[in-house]
Amino acid sequence: MKKYAHHCRLVLISLFLLLSATGCNAPENSQPNYFLSGTDWRQGGYALVIVDKEGKASLVAQQDILQAHEQVLRAEPHVWLNMLPGEGGDQRKLYLFQHRRLIKSMQARIYRDFDTGSLPEHAQPLVSKSTYGEPKAPYLARLTRLQAQENVWVYQQSEVQPFQYFFHIDLPSVAVFHDSNEDNAIDHQPYEYVLGQQLYTQIKADLEQQFDAAGFDMSNVNRNLWSSTATAPNLYRLDNHSDGLLRDGNRMPLTADGWTLYHYRITVFGTPESHRQLQHYDFSRYLAAYRNNNTQLQSTLAQQASRAAPPTTPDQIIIDDYRETARIGQLNEQQYGLSYFELP
Repeated sequence: MKKYAHHCRLVLISLFLLLSATGCNAPENSQPNYFLSGTDWRQGGYALVIVDKEGKASLVAQQDILQAHEQVLRAEPHVWLNMLPGEGGDQRKLYLFQHRRLIKSMQARIYRDFDTGSLPEHAQPLVSKSTYGEPKAPYLARLTRLQAQENVWVYQQSEVQPFQYFFHIDLPSVAVFHDSNEDNAIDHQPYEYVLGQQLYTQIKADLEQQFDAAGFDMSNVNRNLWSSTATAPNLYRLDNHSDGLLRDGNRMPLTADGWTLYHYRITVFGTPESHRQLQHYDFSRYLAAYRNNNTQLQSTLAQQASRAAPPTTPDQIIIDDYRETARIGQLNEQQYGLSYFELP
């Protein structure tokens, strides 16, 4: 209950700070946010795409009509409501292009004001198209071809990476035990994040020192590091008894009670040579300090093995998704995609 109350206080404090920062007591429409405000119409070449509630796109390219709506067209999101999970699902969007290059857009899950004036009366229907899963060369060829077409407006495209390939490194699992006393329980999310950052920083620095740093990219921890947590993971039998789950005499599943597994995956963008070099790299040494509780873990497995029906031994039990050693995945070629509007 103490931990639950602590989380409730954090949620209430977060909501208070959020509402304070967004000024929920201030009049939301005190300063209208006109989407076309500040556009330099002298430069020309502007085109506006409007996506309606049904997700249908249309084009307005008449400069005089667009300019007449500079102080009319509004698309103002509900700032703090858009931050709440699971709220809204509005498909309306605005895209402003100049010479068919996207220069501005607006999309939100919840709008407090969306006014297109008479623009829809002057709009031409568009077709929305997308491509996915193309290697670099054909993707760039397609992008160049589409950008040369007068009836196409590209609004979303993959960022071309400097390396053609990538691969994943799954680090050994980190198992942490905590007892049932809530005062001593671990707050899993901060621990998962901090530990992941520490491991990533150490591994990145050592790889850049030992190998040619120009042969791979680990520059963005938010992009390159993925983590997950499993609390009281399931236990499985190696003797293929019944459905494989370790169960007691009442057919109830037995788990690694009190244990939490932390999993980390590092994505490396690189070359076939960097992939080959890392095959024999010792990633486990960075986790040694966090994996010195194997005796305690084996004790838990022994306890559960004795409760199993039929009984078994700890060496015949595996922990769900527990990785003993690092695993380097296969080399994958980068895939790219783009989305665009086309005037039939």
